[in-house]
Amino acid sequence: MVNDRTQSAQVKKNNRAEEWLKNAVKDKHVRLIPFSEISKVKYNVAKGGSGTIHLGAWRNMHVAIKEQHNTNDLIKE
Repeated sequence: MVNDRTQSAQVKKNNRAEEWLKNAVKDKHVRLIPFSEISKVKYNVAKGGSGTIHLGAWRNMHVAIKEQHNTNDLIKE
């Protein structure tokens, strides 16, 4: 069972991660690629506390795909 303190810490951690990603995209340090443009996806290469990593190909390059866990509306278009 998760206590309130642990849950609160996880929410703060997720909020910091979301804010970092929003700023990284805005400042063009990270590029979001539409999933429809990615091919040859190999699912569940690695899994951690905040997400799962998949591999794929985009424009003849290998790319990492991170599936975030426990986030709400990470980036709204």
